[in-house]
Amino acid sequence: MTEEIVNICPVCDMIGEFNTHTMQHHNKVLHFCSQQCKETFVAHPMLYLGKADRGEDIKRRTLRMAEPLDAETAKQVVACLKAMMGVKEVTVEGDKVRITYDLLQVTEKVIEKTLTEAKLPLSEKWLERLHRAWVQSNEVAELDNLLAKPAPGCHKMPPK
Repeated sequence: MTEEIVNICPVCDMIGEFNTHTMQHHNKVLHFCSQQCKETFVAHPMLYLGKADRGEDIKRRTLRMAEPLDAETAKQVVACLKAMMGVKEVTVEGDKVRITYDLLQVTEKVIEKTLTEAKLPLSEKWLERLHRAWVQSNEVAELDNLLAKPAPGCHKMPPK
């Protein structure tokens, strides 16, 4: 059986670079535009394989930092987050960081990892606060629910 090469990122539909962010999945060589998209695909591949009518799943979150961010740190946090695929908007007001993002392209785990790896001058307690900010939202369950097909019931007609 021959391999089919797909050069369009299955997560965001951008053109992928050969041999940069690549993996094989069910006899297809998939190319991703970024490591972030590759990791997103690996976490939930079924979400991206038949995505013709997938659309977006926009989330808005407010993260409370341990203390207000100074202007330079706020600027660095905004730049770091806006550089991520799927992040639509970022604002910082005092100790609040507001993020609007597409859950199908980026998750809180990826946001957290990116902020941690960026080595931003954040206080020691910021990571603890970040964890608490996500407690109210269980994104893993939301992504899994997107994969589930609704079962016929009293409010839905069974398929013909």
